[in-house]
Amino acid sequence: MTGLDFTHLDLAPNAEQRAIRFAISRGVVVVAAAGNFADDLAHPTQDIISPDTGPGVPRDITNACAVVPVEVPGVIGVSADGNREIKSYYSSYGSGVIQLVAPGGDSVLQRTAAAPNGRVLSTVPGGGYAYAQGTSMATPHVTGVAALIEAATARSRPAS
Repeated sequence: MTGLDFTHLDLAPNAEQRAIRFAISRGVVVVAAAGNFADDLAHPTQDIISPDTGPGVPRDITNACAVVPVEVPGVIGVSADGNREIKSYYSSYGSGVIQLVAPGGDSVLQRTAAAPNGRVLSTVPGGGYAYAQGTSMATPHVTGVAALIEAATARSRPAS
């Protein structure tokens, strides 16, 4: 172990912004999925999915309304691409919000002979595998590469 910790986050409520900032202050590399709403996170215009507790209510929004965890400062934001290496149709994106793109699948626009269903093979709860797509499929790729870079360069923070 190098002394650094890594985590990837799919979703986190606003209340967790402080926890994310605390983890980053302790040397944890936080990697988060951008979301699957095809939103330009750098220039938001409308939220059609809030509140999370029921049917969405359309409302106009600005950059003052942050998407947590991906827009928390210091978090590595991940967008998804498909087998043709272009942004997946569903993937949220945004200059200054997204730092990396990784394979997340695209079953609509990027089916190829190498990926006939356009999706990513993933583990599933209870064991086994299934094909899926989403920025949550892309995020573990980035988390893994970050851990490999750390292991290869052997940089570490002082022991607590």
